[in-house]
Amino acid sequence: MEQIITAAAGENNLPAATRAIQITERIRANGRTAVNAVCAIGEDLRTMKIDGLYTELGYESFEDYAEKEFDLKRRQAYQYISVYEKLGKEFVQSNAQLGITKLALLAAANPEDRAEVMETENVQQLTAKELEDLLNKCKEQGEQLSFLQDQNAGLNKENEELQEKLENAPADNYTVDGGSKTFGRTTGET
Repeated sequence: MEQIITAAAGENNLPAATRAIQITERIRANGRTAVNAVCAIGEDLRTMKIDGLYTELGYESFEDYAEKEFDLKRRQAYQYISVYEKLGKEFVQSNAQLGITKLALLAAANPEDRAEVMETENVQQLTAKELEDLLNKCKEQGEQLSFLQDQNAGLNKENEELQEKLENAPADNYTVDGGSKTFGRTTGET
């Protein structure tokens, strides 16, 4: 298991450039540890809940287990599980630097909106509120598009039905005048 790396004794006595390099490498290593931790926490919490293993430790509910063992409120515990389940290990590992709040927002979004945002935006630079607003905007646009597509399909069907009625109408109900159809009884008069 990866360990968090902390400052070494005497590090402050090193030249500034050397300290900067060591601290930068330590941040990278700890970042990799954090990435793996987000995945592992989600996976392990899910296992404890689904398999009911919390009862083996004397807890009556998963929520009690998460809160008393890890100081995780119900919502937080389920966020980790949801992120793991909905985004998958690979996605979480490659985006864990976003943090659990942004990952939870992405997990709650539909896959098309999530893919569009990840492709077109620098999610790392967005605040959680900006990401939430952006995902809500995508959702609203998707709902509007869906409504318009349904409306268009209904109009197309109505148009087809009218075309069929027109094609099946008796010939004496209309006359063709200059390429257009004029409705009404033909009288034979000119």
